[in-house]
Amino acid sequence: MGSSVLATAAPGSKAILNFTSKHNPDTMYGHGIMTEGAKDAHVHDFVFSSNLTFPAKSAPGNAGLVFRVSNPGPGVDEYRGYYAGIEWAGVDSVARLVLGTADNDWRLISAANLGVASKPSFAIKVQAVGSWIKIFVDDWKKPVIRVKNNKYRSGRVGLRTFNVEVKYSNIGLKRIPQLSGKKSAM
Repeated sequence: MGSSVLATAAPGSKAILNFTSKHNPDTMYGHGIMTEGAKDAHVHDFVFSSNLTFPAKSAPGNAGLVFRVSNPGPGVDEYRGYYAGIEWAGVDSVARLVLGTADNDWRLISAANLGVASKPSFAIKVQAVGSWIKIFVDDWKKPVIRVKNNKYRSGRVGLRTFNVEVKYSNIGLKRIPQLSGKKSAM
């Protein structure tokens, strides 16, 4: 997924970063940026968020957040972990939120239509606690997708784009302390 590095946050703190993925319209491509390092780069329970701004007109593509990632490679789906992102085809087209897993191939877990896009920007937030995953778009009170999935429990976080230029801004990662022996009531 590339060799760029996303800053990690110490437990209980936030890391903020801005990043723009450049697109060559003559080729399809994937781009990624991942946390790097030893133990401190892996997170278990967290809130990971970013604003995504797409071009108003573009070829269909997608962009979003990867999390609980291990074994990242150079291919767009060459990692083990989760992806939550926006499928985008331009303003006045239907945008769709997707959540899936990659294990060197792509598998959809859940999707939700976001309606006809009237603006090219979205705020996306992933809240992962234990086996519960909630994905929010633009409204932090009500998740668009809420699932329970145990496939991946910890790993790195990062950004992923495919076939579209996107600007990521206000990227934040907040680790949630693990409660040993307690069940999450997400």
